[in-house]
Amino acid sequence: MPNRPSSATAAPSEPAAPSLAQLALATFTELRQLIGGSLSLAALEARLAALSLIGIVATALAAVLAIMAFWLTLQATLVAALWRLGVDLLWALAGFTLLNALLVALCLLYMRRLSGNLKFSATAGILRGHGSHATTEAGNTP
Repeated sequence: MPNRPSSATAAPSEPAAPSLAQLALATFTELRQLIGGSLSLAALEARLAALSLIGIVATALAAVLAIMAFWLTLQATLVAALWRLGVDLLWALAGFTLLNALLVALCLLYMRRLSGNLKFSATAGILRGHGSHATTEAGNTP
């Protein structure tokens, strides 16, 4: 009988270590899957945020309409009360009209002040090279 090693008694061979190219490809594949999953999650959250924003705007619009109805009813009640107390109806209406005009003017001034924040002046200055750091102007802060 020839002296051959049998396959049953031979030591099992260890699997060959993956090459550097295989490791790089596996890493790249996992990284691509991770980024793809993250982007999918970000897209889902952005969609949820957009739908939530639509709901918030719709609810705010309904609240504004309710506040306007309340304000107009309050004014009508006060005009009627002043008229019953003897104040001429036209003077009472003129007074509330001036009050509304004053409130509108204050809202417009506030909106104009806030609109300065929409210019991105500090960012534009940095991009143009006119500034080394971002500063906010005192007039543009809310």
